[in-house]
Amino acid sequence: MTMEPMNQIMMKLEQLQKQMNELQSTTEKVDAFISPNTPSREVKIYKSANKKSTLDVTSMLSGSKMYNKNKHEEFTYKGKIIIGITEHGKDYEKAYLSKGRAKVILSEMLNHTFSKRYGVGFSRDNGVHIHGGSVKDGKVRGRILSIFYTDRNQYVFQIEEGPAEKTETGAFKLKKKERKVQKFLSLDEALEMAHEVKDYIGHEEMVNHLRGAPLYDILPTEYPRAVANT
Repeated sequence: MTMEPMNQIMMKLEQLQKQMNELQSTTEKVDAFISPNTPSREVKIYKSANKKSTLDVTSMLSGSKMYNKNKHEEFTYKGKIIIGITEHGKDYEKAYLSKGRAKVILSEMLNHTFSKRYGVGFSRDNGVHIHGGSVKDGKVRGRILSIFYTDRNQYVFQIEEGPAEKTETGAFKLKKKERKVQKFLSLDEALEMAHEVKDYIGHEEMVNHLRGAPLYDILPTEYPRAVANT
């Protein structure tokens, strides 16, 4: 058995070191991109558009801004799915949906049980209604995101917006509906959207869990380093 000349061994070591440096560089770039300490990323997961209106579903799930530190030293998670509707030539409105609520609604759509649970047709007794709002410059604005299933096998996404009041529990109560936008989706479009959004949520949960910053409330003893430094 012959031994390799020293210069060949050194060349192989240099090549190995170069490969390790390239791997480290790639890892650092990926780590920086998915780090919970980076600014929040808004990713457009789904879009449906026609001449009348456009529906966008956007993710705002990860990033250090998705956590609030409360008086109990816990990091409370506040990531959302954003539903945006544009009626061309009219208005644009967006509403926010919690990650957990989104998964429930999407599962009902994918299991074809939405109409059984929420009914068929347009009324306050049918569909699912998510109330929200915001306060800007002292003005309270409320919004209601409604999702209906019709007797024509369509899903209708609707956002109503207007002045509101904030209750003692922190909820928003819409006083007057000033704007309303809608987007109709065929059954196939709605199922495509539901698959894409639900899968994306699952992927984000897995990636961030492996990073040590799960997309849930985090107790003081379980602070991920990147979040604890924010």
